Amino acid sequence: MNPIEPLESRIAPAAVFKFVDVDGDAVTITTSKGTNGDLAAIVTVADEGIGKELRKIDFSLNATVFAGTNVIITGKRTAAGGDGLVNVGYIDASTDAGGTALDLGTVTIRGDLGQIDAGDASTGTPAVKSLSVQSMGEFGDSTQQAGGLVESNLNGALGSLKVAGNVRESFLSIAGGVDGKIGSITIGGSLIGGSTSDAGRIFSDGAMGAVKVGGSIEGGSGQSSGQIGTNSSIVSIAIGGSLLGGRGSFSGQISAAGAIGAVKIGGNFKGADAAGGSVADSGVIQGQRIASVTVGGSIISGTESGGFNVFSSGVIRAVDDIGAIVVKGSIIGNSANPVLITARGQAVQGATSDVAIKSLTVGGRVEFADILAGYNSSSVAVNADAQIGTVSVGDWIASNLVAGVQDDATAARNVFFGDGNDQAVAGGSAKIVSKISSITIKGAAYGTLGAGDHFGFVAQQIGSFKIGTTAFPLTPAAANDLSGLLVGSTGDLRVREVMQ
Repeated sequence: MNPIEPLESRIAPAAVFKFVDVDGDAVTITTSKGTNGDLAAIVTVADEGIGKELRKIDFSLNATVFAGTNVIITGKRTAAGGDGLVNVGYIDASTDAGGTALDLGTVTIRGDLGQIDAGDASTGTPAVKSLSVQSMGEFGDSTQQAGGLVESNLNGALGSLKVAGNVRESFLSIAGGVDGKIGSITIGGSLIGGSTSDAGRIFSDGAMGAVKVGGSIEGGSGQSSGQIGTNSSIVSIAIGGSLLGGRGSFSGQISAAGAIGAVKIGGNFKGADAAGGSVADSGVIQGQRIASVTVGGSIISGTESGGFNVFSSGVIRAVDDIGAIVVKGSIIGNSANPVLITARGQAVQGATSDVAIKSLTVGGRVEFADILAGYNSSSVAVNADAQIGTVSVGDWIASNLVAGVQDDATAARNVFFGDGNDQAVAGGSAKIVSKISSITIKGAAYGTLGAGDHFGFVAQQIGSFKIGTTAFPLTPAAANDLSGLLVGSTGDLRVREVMQ
């Protein structure tokens, strides 16, 4: 007789616990370890609706038995009712309630999860091998016992996170230094912030794999709400909807201390509007370097109102460099808060090159934007050698495009460029020239009708400049067009080269 194939799906679970939930679903909890009695002893349910609500599964009460267990929680409609989903208040595999912390295997929940804490003292093993749920935080802490939270903490890696619906106002934190990794994140709905700090936030100490969000990332009024962040790197991020800053500072962010791969946003990338308080760093993409950014809609900065200010709202910034930037709509800032794109330059310079921004392509207009190569994350000019590749846009309105240039001896971000006061940033390599390879404006280019401002395209060398069908005559090589060319109809927009 042939032995039974050792496939987990063909082997009965070690433990089963069943009950009828609040709307009539027949709920089954199964674990790959323990006995029915072991499982029953750690499950807490409470009378609710026409059945019971699953408030808590406390694996920490029996860590010896349940260490590494797989968990499956399902709901099935019955004649009494149901929706095929079951809400789970809290899965505890930590020391939170005085038990013993443990790692878990695969955790699958056909329904909403309010909170999960897991991970033993050794971060070298995953805290949770994988977590797959219908949603997270949709019911807040209402499905938990008194004092519950929608804040989940794992000490060690999470192999993967799969959420069919939304992550709403829920905070998931992965600790453990370099071991605190997330293999991949897939959210079918949206990541939604709220009024409390860290609401709608996923953060890891270690690296993140590919991140996919079918809906939007939405910042809220709470600080750091609606955010994907890491102390390490992110392989890539794809957002089907929009990236939206909220009224809380640091909300609506993609943030990495390390590198970020390709960033794709299907809708708009929008900063926050001040309403009821000043806002800083809301609507931001930032990393050590960013491989590329593609925005299917427009980049829109935040607006000020009611005496409240907006700072750094609608920003892309890299400590080092940014690859190709493609905006299929427009880049739209305002005079108080321009859209800001900054990159310092390559981590390791080439012999004759230091590309800070590989290219910029905008289908629509660029209005009130500062695109600054050679500037650090605090918008201070630090790199005389920074370069920008090809630039192609629709219209250019009251905006600046500069590489390796500052105003006079002031390294801080300039209010005006192209006014004759610009000069190269101090230092730099004698073999590298800051430059913009080419600038093509398919429509019109101009500044503003008001007095007292100025805008410019400025570098040590500008390869070519074209508006519509008109190619403007620039002298080949660097630092030849020192007086520059006045372009547009408003008298405050100039193409200009500076001395090295």
